[in-house]
Amino acid sequence: VTVTAAWNLPIGRNRALLGGASRLLDTVVGGWQLSTFSTFQSGFPLAFSLIRGTLGAGGSRPNAAGDPSAGISGSIGSRLQRYFNTSAFSQPADFTFGNLSPRIGSVRAPGMNNVNFTLAKSFLLTEKVKLEFRAASYNLLNHPIFSAPNTQFGNPAFGTISGQANFSRQTEFWLRLAF
Repeated sequence: VTVTAAWNLPIGRNRALLGGASRLLDTVVGGWQLSTFSTFQSGFPLAFSLIRGTLGAGGSRPNAAGDPSAGISGSIGSRLQRYFNTSAFSQPADFTFGNLSPRIGSVRAPGMNNVNFTLAKSFLLTEKVKLEFRAASYNLLNHPIFSAPNTQFGNPAFGTISGQANFSRQTEFWLRLAF
């Protein structure tokens, strides 16, 4: 789900709140706009491969030897070293295909929970000069978005998440003088 919204705050001269405000008060509290661009997404199904292919079988996948989601619980942060049940996989015999499907729906990459927020206002300095101000915060709630776990069976890092796919909260302030 992606939500984009903008709201002109109803505060200041000729608005619902403080409608009779003085010019000075209206300059300070009136005409502000809030906006957001937020994304909430579950992770994608994971695809598994082998570090040591089974000669003659082409692009091989491991065998399913159990349930990859069995015994795994807790937050993503607590599962970085063992995101899924790594003992649920085995190496297929040489010259055979693994029996694991190309994607496993029960084991998904970490999802995304990201909120971006902007506060903006234009100040009319003279009839032809306008000052625009904007404060924007990206990843406002400072939620990490972890990268997908290593899904190459036989790799020492199999089942671990070793990176973050986003930046921590960043805030920027912006001024523009238009004349």
